Amino acid sequence: MNEAERDKPIDFVQFNYALDDRAAEQPLLPLAAERGVAVLINRPSGEGALIRRLNRLAVPDFAAEIQCASWSELALKYLAAHEAVTCLIPPPAIPRI
Repeated sequence: MNEAERDKPIDFVQFNYALDDRAAEQPLLPLAAERGVAVLINRPSGEGALIRRLNRLAVPDFAAEIQCASWSELALKYLAAHEAVTCLIPPPAIPRI
């Protein structure tokens, strides 16, 4: 990579971020927020194992207050709420039992 390419500003980044894969919370999300770089999130449901396990439990009462009817919706809302997250790339199918 030459110097001109290295100094070119980055418009956006794209990486994995899910409730069971939160490695991006430090340092990627804060760095993107600090530099004003848009963040696209891949695989917000991870492999789906966590959502499948959670689906065995009742959705908490507060979920209705924030317009969530499922664990998948709660997870997506949590991830999207991070100040650095610009967009979630939805999974091809919401994992369900």
